[in-house]
Amino acid sequence: MKTLDDVKRAATLADRRSRLMTELAGARVRRLQSPGATGQRVSETEAFGVSLDHDLFGKLRLVVIAELQARLQAVETELRELGVTLPGDPVPGVEPATDEPTHTFVVPQSWDPKAREFTVYVPCRAVKSVRWADDSKGSAGREVDELLNPQGLVFHRTSPAPVVDDTSGSAQLVGKVIGVTRHDRNIAIDVRLLPGPSPMLAAVASGEIEHVGIEYLIDDEEPVEREGERPLVTAHEWRLTKLRIRRADAQAEAA
Repeated sequence: MKTLDDVKRAATLADRRSRLMTELAGARVRRLQSPGATGQRVSETEAFGVSLDHDLFGKLRLVVIAELQARLQAVETELRELGVTLPGDPVPGVEPATDEPTHTFVVPQSWDPKAREFTVYVPCRAVKSVRWADDSKGSAGREVDELLNPQGLVFHRTSPAPVVDDTSGSAQLVGKVIGVTRHDRNIAIDVRLLPGPSPMLAAVASGEIEHVGIEYLIDDEEPVEREGERPLVTAHEWRLTKLRIRRADAQAEAA
């Protein structure tokens, strides 16, 4: 940026980019809802004098998402022309990071023995999955690349996901999820262990954890066909249903 006007313009564009990203995240996770226990209904059930059913609402939302994406791209292009480096852009003279974790794990040093709480890191990157569909010959599977949108994780404190000890395969309940933090490419899950003695206490405290995995349900996804590659399916709204932890060995049994 060479002039004061460039600086002012960049600040205006940065603010617009922030608003567009917020609107885009909201458009991706917002769904048409019927009156529930609260008796509330979203305002988008009618537009242009037309009552929107789920199909119409979904198609309209895709149009809105495409327009927001185009506006965001235009803003980011102008910011780059002004010399602004955005998150994810290559920086001259700096090697791109290659050590970003690709697996789910208990965050070291996150264990709080007083509160019996710790944090689990979950990367959100495209991984191979299978979509099943019933046809005349039976169930048919199709391989896809599945991507969880961190901003699409729906969390309700009133119905937290259970945490189970999966070491022996019996899936013993040992805790619950008490909170989540959404980042650009990962999420952090806060866990609280239940009161009372448990082998999981010593295992977490010592870092003797062999495997951590999540189970989830997808409520809203968007498939995109890609030439020469597996389709990319982005989960724009999903719910955590269970967190599984496997201790490294039986040394914690005596805790």
